[in-house]
This record gives sequence, structure tokens and C-alpha cells, in this order.
Amino acid sequence: MLSEAARYYIRRKTGIGLGWRRKISTALPLLVLFLVTAALAFAVTFIDSMASEIDRMIAIMGYGSLWCTEDPSAYIPEEAEVSAISVASAIAYSSENENAAIVKGVESDYFSGFRAEELEIEKGDDDVLNPVVISSAMAENLGLSPGGRFTLLLWENEKGRARPLLCTVSSVFHSVYPQLDSHLIFIPLSLMGEISGYEILLPRGDEPDSLMNALWNEGIVAETYRTMYPALYSNVRSSIAILYVILAAVVVLAAFFSSDATEYYIDRDRDEIKVMRLLGVKRSVLRSAYFSMTLSLVAIVSIIGIGSGLILSFLSPFLLEAAADSGVPLLEYYATTFVVEIPCTAILAIFILTVSVSALSIVFSLRRRGVAGLF
Repeated sequence: MLSEAARYYIRRKTGIGLGWRRKISTALPLLVLFLVTAALAFAVTFIDSMASEIDRMIAIMGYGSLWCTEDPSAYIPEEAEVSAISVASAIAYSSENENAAIVKGVESDYFSGFRAEELEIEKGDDDVLNPVVISSAMAENLGLSPGGRFTLLLWENEKGRARPLLCTVSSVFHSVYPQLDSHLIFIPLSLMGEISGYEILLPRGDEPDSLMNALWNEGIVAETYRTMYPALYSNVRSSIAILYVILAAVVVLAAFFSSDATEYYIDRDRDEIKVMRLLGVKRSVLRSAYFSMTLSLVAIVSIIGIGSGLILSFLSPFLLEAAADSGVPLLEYYATTFVVEIPCTAILAIFILTVSVSALSIVFSLRRRGVAGLF
């Protein structure tokens, strides 16, 4: 327990009660720690939000949260959405280009509910010849907009032939995951053959595994989007795991900069330390004072850095959307827009790890100075 005199000394040395210049000069040795914690908070929030959005878009633009071979309407939660789907492959031809496509036959209410809430859809006239819905990525590739027409060469597997359709773009949704949605075309179910299966779309954040097990118990074959798109899902998760390991290593390395701050404070106050030693102040009291002072500053700077990184992360969707509009090819493998979700557990882990490693670093620095005879 520090004495009142030691606590007063710490407050004076950290700039409490003094001007902003003194406070800034005291925190300046920890500038690197501030920058690193801000960058880490931003990176963790960005990565987690991006992964969650890709996870969600695989369900929305793929085959739902679950795919069933029979109608599961009697066994699903009230908030879930069920859609009958017919699937076929095709080639789309326009006057400007051609595009291989996966065609999904859907009912008129398919783009309502969760999809209407989570997709930015530019709607045109539905009362047109063979209305279809495509992504902005496909629309750009084919040079189309709402009201534009193109030819769809649809493969009918049951008849073993290709059937041409003259289609009209009735709506365009903003492409959110080009790797998946740049090859999707949605047409009326009545233009397709027999129903291929049923999509179940759960609210964002709901786990599909328990519902899948319940459907299997009812004799309905069901599969989650994670097994329908194993490569996409595993790539996202493995990338996140690797990045988290790298970020943890960066946290540990950055925390060692706190020892440099300790060295700076000791060198700055060298003359005062010598005077206090002559006055009879014990070495242990001085060590405790500088340990508490540096660690308190580390904690404060880390909190400010994390807060700054979180603020910056809320700007990232706008920056990413601007980059997507400029046509950066790399973004084809990422969600081009997402909802920022703060990973509280990861942020707390960054703070605890930073402070813990800093505490060890400060202790070693003070011991080294003790061996040198200053303390």
C-alpha cells in the first residue's frame, strides 16, 4: 500500500492538476502503445464485423441458414422464413457481355422480410416480361439497369436441353459479397421446373444447428449453410484465427514499449530520486511509485487508444464501400458493406493482455535499474 506522500508524488509526476502540456509530455513516451492499441481495436472490430457479415451473406445469398429437401414450415420457429426454391445453371447474354450464372427460381415475396432489411435493393417495374433480380456486380458486368433486357440460356436438367428466355431486369440489389452474388440471377419460380428444395432463413445471430437436429428428428433432411459452402466458411474462420494469433503477438510486443516509458520517467526524475534517497526514502517505495505511475499511464493510454480505434472502426464501412465503388479486385473476396459489431471479449482481452505484459515489462525494467544502483 502506497503512502499518501507516494500517491501525491505519483499524481504530480503524471501531470494531475497540471496543464495539458505536462500531461501530454508525460504520455508521449507511450505514443507507440497508443497507436498500436488503436490499430488493434480497429483491426479486431473490422475483422469480426467483416466475418459476421460474410457469414450472414452466405446464408442470405446462398441457400438460407438451412436447406431442406421437404417443406419444413410446420417445424420451424415463428420468426424464421421459408422459401421454395428451384435451382439451375445458365448463361446470361447482353449486348455488352456474357456471364455464367446460377439461376434461382423464387416466389414473389422472396426479397421481403430479412432480405429486404439487409439488402439495398433498387426496385423497378415488376410488371414486365420475365422479371429478374440481379446484383449490381452482375448488372455492371452485363451493362444492365432496371428495365434493361438480356437473354438467359437456361439449362433444363430434367429435359437435357437449354431453353432461351428473354428477361427484363426488374430490380438490382447492391452487391455485398461479389464472390457469391455476382453469379446469381433470381427469376419467378413459375419459369423454372420442379422445386429443388426449401430455404430456411433465420434471424441474424441465430445458430442453425439445433434447428437442423430438430428437423432430422422429424425425418426432414436438412443441411446448414456452413456445410453447403464449406470452403467459403472455413476460409473465413481460419483467416480470423490466424489474424487473432498475429494480433496477440503484436499486443505482447507493443506492451514491452512500456519499459521504455519507465526508463524515460526514471531518467527524467533522476535528480529527484537521488534527493529522496538522501532523505531516507526506501528503494521499495520508489519502485512501487514508478511501477504504479507507469502502469496507470499504460492503462489510461490503452483505454484512449482502444476508444480511438473503435471510433475509427465505425467509419470503415464508408471507406470500404468507396473502395468497392472504385473497382478494387481484392474486395471480390470480402463483404463490401457490413454492420459494425464490437467484439467486447476480444477488446477486453487486448486491454488485459496489454496491461499484464506491461506490468511484467515494468518490473524487469525497475529491477534492471535496481541492479544499476539507482534504486
